[in-house]
Amino acid sequence: MWPAGVTALSVIVGTANAFLMERYRFPGKQLLSVLMLVPLVIPGVILGISILAFCSRLAELADSLWGLELDFLRPGLVLVVLGQFSFVATIATLMVSARLKRFDRTLEEAGLNLGASHAAVLRTITFPYLRPALIGTAAISFLMSFEKFQHHADASRSRCAAHRVDVRAHARRRQPGAERGQPVPDAGLGAAGIFANARRTARR
Repeated sequence: MWPAGVTALSVIVGTANAFLMERYRFPGKQLLSVLMLVPLVIPGVILGISILAFCSRLAELADSLWGLELDFLRPGLVLVVLGQFSFVATIATLMVSARLKRFDRTLEEAGLNLGASHAAVLRTITFPYLRPALIGTAAISFLMSFEKFQHHADASRSRCAAHRVDVRAHARRRQPGAERGQPVPDAGLGAAGIFANARRTARR
């Protein structure tokens, strides 16, 4: 069920991204295209930790400011889906874009000149042409998600239950001058959490 959800989200968002990047011109388009590739070059561990830290911080902020319990932002299946979606959607975008680049737009113009609406042109001309790419994208997205989903879900549950680390407290213990009440720089928090988990795993 969850890999199917990742697949559906990736195909829909990837197709929308492909149309955005191939059909429209706007300021910052090149920067956006580069940022879209970031999930493919960042190691999965770092990407997962970043998503976990960001969502956990949002949940804590909502709880402290408004008293909202946003459990879906806590470690669990929702974050596993979000983490997989972050890089599968990029692959889906690249696959659909490669097919869309070779499309002859005069076919759409001919359909519009014959009185068809934009929705009808997409339904009868554009999407039938993209069908092989959409099917291939869906198959690859599902296989990529299904292959690692159970492993990611099990790791998320076990680490949340047995290896929850207070990163800020750990960093304060490690930082010189922390006892004097000096602030701990946030730049070292991610590394402190990684080393803490690594040392716990090594002891096991």
